[in-house]
Amino acid sequence: MTHSQPFGVEQLSSFPVGSRVTYTCLHGAIRVPGVLDTVQCLPDSRWSELRDPCGLSCTTPTTLHFAALSEADEMTNFYPVGFTVSYVCRPGYENTSESQPTSTCLESLMWSEVPELCQRKSCGPPAAPPAGRTLQPTDFLFGTRVIVLCNEGYQLHGRNFIQCWLKGDDVEWSELPTCELITCSSPPRISNGRHDGEGVEKFPYNSTVTYSCDSGFQLIGNVSIRCMRADNARGVWSGAVPQCKEKSPPVKLAVKPMGRSPPPQSSQRRDLKPPKKTFTMEMKMSLYKKSLQNTNSFSSSTSFSRKPGSCATSALKFVMPLYKTQSSFSPGTHKQSPCSPKYRSISAVLPRAGCSDNTWWSKAAAFCGTRSWAARRTRTWQKCCYQRFPIRCKGLFYL
Repeated sequence: MTHSQPFGVEQLSSFPVGSRVTYTCLHGAIRVPGVLDTVQCLPDSRWSELRDPCGLSCTTPTTLHFAALSEADEMTNFYPVGFTVSYVCRPGYENTSESQPTSTCLESLMWSEVPELCQRKSCGPPAAPPAGRTLQPTDFLFGTRVIVLCNEGYQLHGRNFIQCWLKGDDVEWSELPTCELITCSSPPRISNGRHDGEGVEKFPYNSTVTYSCDSGFQLIGNVSIRCMRADNARGVWSGAVPQCKEKSPPVKLAVKPMGRSPPPQSSQRRDLKPPKKTFTMEMKMSLYKKSLQNTNSFSSSTSFSRKPGSCATSALKFVMPLYKTQSSFSPGTHKQSPCSPKYRSISAVLPRAGCSDNTWWSKAAAFCGTRSWAARRTRTWQKCCYQRFPIRCKGLFYL
């Protein structure tokens, strides 16, 4: 035998009539299905006929995703060299040729490559759910998945994809999910007010309601709220609900009339503190005297042109004349324009800068300073100030 040998007869040299001997396969060989592996010693001193029970065979044929072995070849477990098996297309596939896919056991005990003659069936273009859409895939063949999305304001119910799968011997798309409109329940009510959606139970996505208050009440907060989508895809109202609060009555401010200072007290009460208004006037006069000491006189080298026997316009450090259209003045003249409303004065009485016979301006106090407490004086005091002072301050300085 080529691929088998007797088993357990190495120590025997003769065999009586009727003796039986079994053959086993050599290494690499397998039993041939349906072939006997035992011989018997016959009366005429010969062995019964026996064909080799073993042989070389390919392994189980290759498993394919698009085709399966035919029923006849599935029952075979011995594939000698040159043996050919045939395949049939699996469900969901169809043979697009007139040939049948086959494979043959080669001398190397390997199977030949199976031609891919079975192709996937097509489900065709998928439909989209109402208020939704599908992301178009590269093909519509068996096994393909297609993503399903809903439009803004709608919520997906079901799986977010459909698949081309089997239905009997054919293929079709799986059931489409649905897209349902997101809605909000009736918005909260408010005390002493209402909204324009009363009587409606459900409000669609992105709809708004507007609140208003009863007469005598004022709305505090957002006038309108909107139906929005929450993280869990349910409808919620945006923002906090406003409130209606009772309006406060208007406050009337009384104007206290300003009176004159009381007459001076007798000599017996001279030790008492003077009235506030008298003290304020004394303080202003003290500030004025100090300002006289810091007077800035006009320089003889002024850059302003002047006529003989006339005064050039003021060149004080913190003061500027209000006569912008006139550059010189005759002796004895004074600048009479009031202070500009945006400036403040720190004294009650100020001298005027007059033009004397020596064609130089008389000395004027440096009564301008940076803005300070004087900016908070009363309107009545400021009005008085504006009409009495003949000059104004430069830049960010005040009177």
